[in-house]
Amino acid sequence: MTAPIAPNSPASLPAAPLAAVSNQLIARIGVQADLTDEALLPRGPQRKQAVYDDLVKTAAASQQPAMMKLEELRRSGAVTAVESMFLPNALVVTSAPGKEQAVADALRGVANITEVAENKKWSIPGAPDGPAGSWDAVTGGTSLAPVNVAWGVEKIGAPAAWARHIDGTGVTIGIVDTGLDAAHPAIKGHYRGTAADGSQTHDYNWFDPFNNRAVPFDDGGHGTHVGGTSAGGVEGQAIGVAPGAKLIAAKAIEGAGNNTSVATMRALQWMLAPTRTDGTSPDPTRGADVVNNSWGNADQNDASFQETFAGLLAAGIEVVTAAGNDGPGAGTVSPPGSYPGYISVAATNRDDKVTSFSSRGPSKFAKAGELVPNIAGPGASVPSAVPGGRYQSMSGTSMASPHLAGVVALLLQAKPQATHAEILEAMNSTAVDIDRPGPDTAAGNGRVDVIAAIDQLNTTKEPTPKYPLALPV
Repeated sequence: MTAPIAPNSPASLPAAPLAAVSNQLIARIGVQADLTDEALLPRGPQRKQAVYDDLVKTAAASQQPAMMKLEELRRSGAVTAVESMFLPNALVVTSAPGKEQAVADALRGVANITEVAENKKWSIPGAPDGPAGSWDAVTGGTSLAPVNVAWGVEKIGAPAAWARHIDGTGVTIGIVDTGLDAAHPAIKGHYRGTAADGSQTHDYNWFDPFNNRAVPFDDGGHGTHVGGTSAGGVEGQAIGVAPGAKLIAAKAIEGAGNNTSVATMRALQWMLAPTRTDGTSPDPTRGADVVNNSWGNADQNDASFQETFAGLLAAGIEVVTAAGNDGPGAGTVSPPGSYPGYISVAATNRDDKVTSFSSRGPSKFAKAGELVPNIAGPGASVPSAVPGGRYQSMSGTSMASPHLAGVVALLLQAKPQATHAEILEAMNSTAVDIDRPGPDTAAGNGRVDVIAAIDQLNTTKEPTPKYPLALPV
């Protein structure tokens, strides 16, 4: 009889490379940690550590019956690798070629296993931002002329927050996407792994679940663009909403959109407990404060990341998602942007109109009174960084979402112990009403207004800046 394999510890059955998608299964465990008490703790490292500890403890105990069965299957040659996860509580199982169905059948009915699912493919939301790497198709291959402040950053009022010395300082934004060009001039100074002398350390700041590559890279370009909009920029290229925040990144998408449930699960779990670049030594005290998710799934019934998002939120990590690019029809908002209770973002243009491509509600997961998407942000021809030191424009709810991730960073600096409910209320109640009068399924509560949202938080004392801020650097 084998002991349960604890999450993020050396396992007798190694995790399989993600190339073996066709014969990977996800065995979900129906036992979930009660995180009620942890969610009441103050935001910060202690809360993240407490949530992590409870999740790991619950996973180790509840996965034991499944691990015993999997050891039998390994001995028979039907299973070649197993990876234990704590967020969600699940086991990633790699079967021998041709044994997929037999392994799935053997796992069904084992104690605590509630579902045996395939390793699905997910994607960056479809046109108009297109598959990652298709910049020429989207922009005509032209680079941006130098800008002072990107139009979307200015539209939502971020420069007025900077004038108050609220720029996201002290907040970490996690990017789950195609990667990050940490050497890009507009990214380097904002990447958490960059020291004052310009040298970089990537442990706990970067994760590649595909191949454990130790140096950040972006083979799709999408992630660098998203990261730039949330917290990037240099003098003369103010492209980011929260230039004082720090960026970390977990790669969940390869190249032009090759990502799977397992890759995304690994990336999101890492946001709670970042590791060394080789995936070892998790440390939840270094977890993200906000996670941007500019990716989605055309299957509107897919609830596979709800448990993960709930765990992140319990740890005090705000979750921001793109609503999707399947509009303008009703009911086109897609997972995970369709999950209620988080920050689901529709896309607007320079004229404060919801773009035609932006996915609309209602969401299949929403209950009466829950508005999904709930907020809107700039998402048409948004200028930002792309790999290789370039700047180009893209359109999509993928571009709107990081505007809101940056806004959350500003709000968390303005009031570090603001609750999730207070953050939602601050943004939703002060949003600029656009599209149809009142809240609607296209723009949610409206286009975000940074200063109004900050004021709504009733900050009692203006934060003391770490440095004079005339222009984001």
